[in-house]
Amino acid sequence: MKGLGNIEVLILVQLGVEVILILFVVFLLFRFKRSGHLNGLNKGIESAAGLISETDKICKTLSANLKEKKALADKLLSDLDRRIKELQRLTNSPAPSAGREAPVLPGRADGPYTNVVELSRYGLSVDEIAERLSMTSGEVELVLGLAREKREANNSR
Repeated sequence: MKGLGNIEVLILVQLGVEVILILFVVFLLFRFKRSGHLNGLNKGIESAAGLISETDKICKTLSANLKEKKALADKLLSDLDRRIKELQRLTNSPAPSAGREAPVLPGRADGPYTNVVELSRYGLSVDEIAERLSMTSGEVELVLGLAREKREANNSR
């Protein structure tokens, strides 16, 4: 070997350091094995693995609970939205004048004007009935007059 270059010397030094490190690691393993620290290390790793699996179970449970709570909150919000719309609809309709709440009456099959008479029983004025049933005031007055005449005719018999 005539002369080794700088790179070759560095490679040989690197190999020497690696051999020394490998021997040192082997020495430490034998020492841990003899002293029993290796078993303790294995137990520690097993304990950590158990804690990790327990933590994973707790995280999954919490995640499921959060999803359930979110679904419940979404349902409550939609119910509140529905109720708000209903309240807004009710506040935009005219209030009954006699203090009693007049019902919202569907169209009845026994006659188109029976709702007029029922709403008048709740104390609504002619104008309120006309507005609520989309009729004219004259039409409401006519229906109420006919109902009054019919009632008087039935009472006189």
